[in-house]
Amino acid sequence: MGFITDKQTFDDLNIFGRHRGNNIYSLYNYIQTAGGSGYLEDMFLSPLTEREKIVDRSSIIQFMKENKMRFPFNRERIGKVEVYLKNAAKNSRLESDDVSLDEKLKRNMGFNLEYEMYKEGVKATVEMIKEVYKYFEKQKHFFDSVSFKNNVADILSVITTEQLSWTLKEKTVKSYSYEKVVGCDTIFRFDGKDLLERIMTHIYMFDAYISVGRVAESMGFVFPEVLPDGSNRISMVDFYHPHVSNPVANSIHVDQQSNVIFLTGANMAGKSTFMKAFGVVLFLAHMGFPVPAKRVEFSVCSGLYTTINLPDDIHKGYSHFYAEVLRVRKIVDNVSRRSNLVVIFDELFRGTNVKDAYDGTLVLTRAFARNTKNVFLISTHIIEAGEDLKKDCTNVNFVYFPTKWEGNKAVFPYKLAQGITGERHGMNIIRNEQIIDIITGKAEVKNTDSGKPGKFVADWQTLKDLELLGKFKSTSVFNLFNDTKTMGGEQLLEYMFENPITDEEELKRRYRVIDYFRHANIEFPLEPEVFDDLDAYLLATERRKKVLAFIDTWWLSMKHKSICDPEYDIIRGGIAATIQMFGVLEQFIRSFDSRETAYLEQRKTIHGIINSEELKWWRNETNVKKLSFMKVYRYDHILRTICKEQLKTLRNLLYELDVNTAVARVANKYDFTIPRILPKEEAVMQLEELFHPGIKNPVSNSFRIDTKQNMFFLTGANMAGKSTFMKAFGIAVYLAHVGLPVPAKGMTFSVRDGMYTSINVSDDLNLGYSHFYAEILRIKMIAEEVGRNKNLVLIFDELFKGVNVKDAYDATIAVTEAFTTRRNSQFLFSTHIIETGEVLQKKYDNLQCCYFPTNMEGEKIIYPYKLKEGITGDRHGMLIIRKHHIIEMTEKW
Repeated sequence: MGFITDKQTFDDLNIFGRHRGNNIYSLYNYIQTAGGSGYLEDMFLSPLTEREKIVDRSSIIQFMKENKMRFPFNRERIGKVEVYLKNAAKNSRLESDDVSLDEKLKRNMGFNLEYEMYKEGVKATVEMIKEVYKYFEKQKHFFDSVSFKNNVADILSVITTEQLSWTLKEKTVKSYSYEKVVGCDTIFRFDGKDLLERIMTHIYMFDAYISVGRVAESMGFVFPEVLPDGSNRISMVDFYHPHVSNPVANSIHVDQQSNVIFLTGANMAGKSTFMKAFGVVLFLAHMGFPVPAKRVEFSVCSGLYTTINLPDDIHKGYSHFYAEVLRVRKIVDNVSRRSNLVVIFDELFRGTNVKDAYDGTLVLTRAFARNTKNVFLISTHIIEAGEDLKKDCTNVNFVYFPTKWEGNKAVFPYKLAQGITGERHGMNIIRNEQIIDIITGKAEVKNTDSGKPGKFVADWQTLKDLELLGKFKSTSVFNLFNDTKTMGGEQLLEYMFENPITDEEELKRRYRVIDYFRHANIEFPLEPEVFDDLDAYLLATERRKKVLAFIDTWWLSMKHKSICDPEYDIIRGGIAATIQMFGVLEQFIRSFDSRETAYLEQRKTIHGIINSEELKWWRNETNVKKLSFMKVYRYDHILRTICKEQLKTLRNLLYELDVNTAVARVANKYDFTIPRILPKEEAVMQLEELFHPGIKNPVSNSFRIDTKQNMFFLTGANMAGKSTFMKAFGIAVYLAHVGLPVPAKGMTFSVRDGMYTSINVSDDLNLGYSHFYAEILRIKMIAEEVGRNKNLVLIFDELFKGVNVKDAYDATIAVTEAFTTRRNSQFLFSTHIIETGEVLQKKYDNLQCCYFPTNMEGEKIIYPYKLKEGITGDRHGMLIIRKHHIIEMTEKW
């Protein structure tokens, strides 16, 4: 069985990452060939679980490193061979020379581009085989000390087979006849394809091993020692994370007597970086790769699971806590069935209330301690759980990252120490960042606003939290609206989503148009195929001066007659599509009620273009296929030269029409509503029966935020509906500023300057940010925007969930109190620390408290998802944990 892991682990450790230039894979990628990249990727996807294979691969890479190997073959030539060999479809096979006169003419004149491509492929393949044979024949004894000698032997044996050995005698392929090209191509792409693929696979492997060896050489990485099977040990000396600048190295030792590592420490002290580094080193070691450490010894593990940056999943109805519970259940199930697994948990159950988080952490860690066949690395801010574990778990290694103080400044040495931390510095960090002073106006905020005038501001984190953008993401809000028929329409809709606005008059205009299209059930008047032909024609190379254009058209017509060149047909087809479009649009604008003002200016523009003096000829042409050469030339000249700008205008109007009809269809399908705008100074956000558009059978809710009560404080048990509600609100606000219908029965709002959310904020290892510090910086950035007196919508889901309970309590109160002074913005907070709501509600009249209740039917939890006034008292975290039989599963260990 292979090394067991999953996508969450890959994401947590940034093995491939969102951006190719900043992940573990890229660190080892000095690859020279496309196939080599694929081979390296396959190695990352399949770590090894057999000691002999790990040792064998490691020895080859070490050989490459010690001999400073570099890829010896022509990259460009191999690239041509790769492209050439990819096309091996039966219908692409070159035929013998019994072809038509037209085909021979095209080939001799150099117009048969497909044949020229295959000819180049044959040439590159012959030259590559000769180059590869020459290199490995000369160097074959050089590889005798490593198992790669078997690869070398296989390469040489394949090349010297009867099917390929003739290539070694070829001196030049420039003068190959058609028949010779056909013969070579038949061997390379068909009869001898398997042989060539064997050679290419060895080249890719060679490329990958050289690449990884270069990393060991340049980065000073070491090759881990693989211990005998069954020893169940991991020892890492002075290891570090390869993406941290000037890293501080740490050491850790794990065996059956200390198979649980219990890690504590203040925020930013180094816990998450340490855990990721441990996971990365262990993962790379099982690939046989060099690792960032002074020395590593390990016995082979069966797999690795991490839980570090775990998001919620609103489309499956998962809160952050419920996603944690399901993650724990999956891992516990694997631990129950296997041995030699390594499990890493960063902050167990941080998505629930303090009591349930404490109970869950304690009971699960105790269970892990009983399972000595596997290795567990757990971090937590609930240090009280560690004190209880000390009493009855002898195989738990308690370690922490300390903090030192230089005056009021926290200094982090990032060196692991034995024991459990007692340090809490969350509020000190908040004070050092001056967040409270920035919000209340006591600290000066620089005016660095780079937003465009008239644009509603929402940053990348907000777009990500609300899943607003992404045409290739099935769950995005953009995709929900993207029912466009044309590529240009899709691009226009995408532009609108990326550029929400604050211009009240333009928003009202967009609402009027969509509302008219929605009630009139107007459909896009052109078939997509016709528009595609038209688009291709209008976007083709612009015509040159009139005389040159005449010569161009004449030459195309001659090529069309002699060798059936398709470009002339494209011009003629473009003219036909334009004429068809004119006819359809004329009927379309006549269908509008003459008294209807919506879309009036656009209709006038369309009418003026298609009835202009330059284009009056289109009504007389009914059979475009029989157009003479002179008419094709003249009409083409008119359309793409004289009337070029008018047709561009028409095309853009068609894109707009496509968007309007698509959005109207979506609004009708999902029963979305057109918002109503109030004056800006009223600062109102009122929604009736708001729902999340990505949820099946959603439960709707109504609420209002205004200047009297501009702070909405939300509580509720896990999975009760808080995050879904907050996201639904954010989506409605954003769509309203795009000028689109919103998922609600009614919406009345005042235009805002922007919106910021803090829902799924992750740590940032590359910048050295812990989860808590990432939250701090997020809140500081938002505070600065508030400090610039902007009218904003601000959404905070679980303030300070990455810190200990005392600091989370103090920080939530301090930050919320500061925000109460900013009545020109609207705030939506959620928290599990319900005590903060009880304190704040008594002090501030602009704070309204609501919660999502839970009902109990026996031991079954029922979620009505309906808002109620007040603060919840529900705590069901441990009940959910038990419901998924997690405790029951661990009792069998």
